[in-house]
Amino acid sequence: MTKPLLIFIGLIILVGAPAALIAQESTSQPEQTAAPQKEDLGMWWNRSSLTYSPLVKRFLVHTEITYSYTHYTGNLDGYCHDGEFMAALRKCRFTYYLTGELSASKYMVYVIQSTQKLEKNTFDNVIRYDLFKHFYLDFGHRWERETERLLVNRYDYYGGIGGYIDKRPIWNVSLFLGGGQEEIEYDKMVPQHVRTDDYQVGFVIQNATLNLGPVVTLRDRIVFRTHLEDFDNYDIALKAMISFWITQYASLSYRWEKDHYNKAFPIARKSDEQHVWGITLNLDL
Repeated sequence: MTKPLLIFIGLIILVGAPAALIAQESTSQPEQTAAPQKEDLGMWWNRSSLTYSPLVKRFLVHTEITYSYTHYTGNLDGYCHDGEFMAALRKCRFTYYLTGELSASKYMVYVIQSTQKLEKNTFDNVIRYDLFKHFYLDFGHRWERETERLLVNRYDYYGGIGGYIDKRPIWNVSLFLGGGQEEIEYDKMVPQHVRTDDYQVGFVIQNATLNLGPVVTLRDRIVFRTHLEDFDNYDIALKAMISFWITQYASLSYRWEKDHYNKAFPIARKSDEQHVWGITLNLDL
């Protein structure tokens, strides 16, 4: 099957990273010059490029990394590593987003003398083009693996249109509507008739940020995905996060997540929930 969104390569080339040159201002003494000042763009990765006048043409980079570690002793003996990351790169109206979640755990259950190893990974690649001040086009690819649900691979290829609403610098919201193709593969323990398949899917994705003063930030993300041939076959991922800023570049964070699959296969539960404390590091270039 032809992948509809392999245009990523071309778009990434368009995003390109030419050097951003800032001219130095001369002073009354020839040997002294004023230090160039970088403009404060705020949380530009959550905003349309067209909200800035004039349009910012230099290359922008923002990264976030969140990490937590859990150690088990007693009836469970083992560990869990949990991490999230986000990178945003912008050039003029184009923005590239790379986000992901990585979770790996291994522990011994002494009651049954069994070693369990679990893995949950997701990666999202999105190219965004700002059409107007409040509207944008997204083209994305998502890969997911979740061993506790016996999910080996799930690939989503999608595109659509979204909109921004914001009241800077207090809050901002984005809403995306789109559709695409899903390819799914389960472990061999799953019944054969649902082990592998392709679907036409629809997406609704909402992101929001609320700044409660200089040291507290709230964020949420909702991803709703449904099969267009069977609207009862849907799943929804909810995520809420609060960050307490220690410095400009580091914060303590608490994250709550819930995933619900309305038509999980018979041996799986429909919902999973997770609570994570960690530390988040930020870097802007």
